[in-house]
Amino acid sequence: TERCLEIYRPLLERIAQPDGAGLTSAHHRHMKLRVMAAVCMLEAAMGRIPTPMFMAELEADAFYESTAGLVRMLWHAWRGDVSGADACRREVTLLQIRNMSRQMTDGTHLQSELVAYALMDDLTRVKRTLDGVETFAREHAGWRPVLHYGRGEYHRICGNYPAALEALELGLAGMTMGCHRIWAPAAGARVTVLLELGRAEDAKAVALEYLHAATALGIGYTVTYIELPFCLALAKRGEGDAAIERWTKVMSTYAALGVGGLNSALAHRMRARIADEMRDDAAFEVHLALARECVQIGRAHV
Repeated sequence: TERCLEIYRPLLERIAQPDGAGLTSAHHRHMKLRVMAAVCMLEAAMGRIPTPMFMAELEADAFYESTAGLVRMLWHAWRGDVSGADACRREVTLLQIRNMSRQMTDGTHLQSELVAYALMDDLTRVKRTLDGVETFAREHAGWRPVLHYGRGEYHRICGNYPAALEALELGLAGMTMGCHRIWAPAAGARVTVLLELGRAEDAKAVALEYLHAATALGIGYTVTYIELPFCLALAKRGEGDAAIERWTKVMSTYAALGVGGLNSALAHRMRARIADEMRDDAAFEVHLALARECVQIGRAHV
């Protein structure tokens, strides 16, 4: 999140000092490039252009050239450009073969990739990404909630809401609230599934619980993954004005941070659903059109 960016940039400034933060040459190189890669991946998932200077340094290093390709893949995915993302995926495979650069950090991108394709309701790519997640989940306990989240999203997209709810609740049970990278998307997905099951009152109550925890923990802009379905829950409960007020707050957060792409598309799609609940046909059409403008037209489902 943006809070990570606030930490990483001063860290890069420190290791750029003449003493290299006391690191050996090899450690200094890897520390610098790994932090740069982390910054770029976070920026890509926010729908922002990854820092060009950082990308240039990653691309210039044979060991990290494939990481730069993964960043480009994420950027395309989070802009809704699935064709561009697939092209980058193929490029990364070729780079890893050519440079023999498969890294210890392999898999870092999968969580962001999974969330992006889930937001697009892209069943094929969610399933493909899940295949990669399963590999890590077999060996690392921290990946198991990610696997359950992905399965929940898969079932949701298929319309099997009871199975989706079961998988999402299993995943959330394996996370400390607000402390896992996938927690906010999983929490928001649970609220969404409750709405699809016609349980608007439960969805509102669950969302409020999550929002209180997220506010206390200061998880950053990813709280919007919970706020947006909460807005719809409010609208379904007849609280349209409160829903619009909360939605406006989300858009202010996005504007302040330069968040765009799929995040903005999701927000406008949710605003269209709120308009539908309020029988506001004009607003429905406006926000559906804005949602489509936020992504590559014809390359992502909105």
